[in-house]
Amino acid sequence: MGSNIKTAWYTGIDNEKVTFITYTISGLLASIAGLIIMSRTNSAKADYGLTYVFQALLTCVLAGVSPLGGRGKVYNVLLSLIALQILSTGFNMLRISPLIRDSIFGFLLVISILLDYIVEKRRIDKLNKAAIKMV
Repeated sequence: MGSNIKTAWYTGIDNEKVTFITYTISGLLASIAGLIIMSRTNSAKADYGLTYVFQALLTCVLAGVSPLGGRGKVYNVLLSLIALQILSTGFNMLRISPLIRDSIFGFLLVISILLDYIVEKRRIDKLNKAAIKMV
């Protein structure tokens, strides 16, 4: 549907159907992930996947996906995922504490969001200056 539901509706997309299918697939994949984690640990807890949310957010932001939505490429997300996995494996091989690893990843997240903000602000300023020159 994109970031503008009203435009999607005008183009003939059934928003309710797309939303229903999206949530259904998301729920199905989440249940499969839960079963996989449960089978690997031989137990079940509600907060097992909590660390994966942070890693998923970091992966997307590092890949250039805007936190505000609307932009990003799957190819960049895959490259970011591979880079973070290599970095995490390197930290494990060097026996660096998971606390320090998460701190470094948090620092990367903050830096990535700041860079995204700066780039977006410059892009908007450039567009505004171009629009003023046209008038």
